[in-house]
Amino acid sequence: MDPVALLNSCKTVVVYGASTNPEKPAHYVPRYMQEHGFHIIPVNPSATEIFGETCYPSLAAIPAEKLAGGWILNVFRLSVETPEIIAKALPIPQLRAVWLQEGITTTAAARAAIPGAVTLIESTCMLKAHRDQGQCQAH
Repeated sequence: MDPVALLNSCKTVVVYGASTNPEKPAHYVPRYMQEHGFHIIPVNPSATEIFGETCYPSLAAIPAEKLAGGWILNVFRLSVETPEIIAKALPIPQLRAVWLQEGITTTAAARAAIPGAVTLIESTCMLKAHRDQGQCQAH
């Protein structure tokens, strides 16, 4: 599934590595997505609230009902950390995609572990993909 189709089909974005610092992409990218109708669920063990949303310390701490209907994992962490993050996300029901932000990639082993029903997007800015494709709509 291409990025535009994915953004048109999924309204919940779990932001792994969300930041409280408005100058960092891990803050202003998800804030932009929230302002355009996406439900943002921040994950950061050092914060309790970001974007006016409850911030969870880990993926496992997110209540299942928050992820009903499908969700995208948007990762703002170092590439070296992505295999572990992906491995933690895969068992969580209704994962639709793993989206690694601009400059972030993963290993061949982590790619191979992702089932065909889960889309992987690497080194792509979610804000740019949404903004540059005016037809993207949150549902």
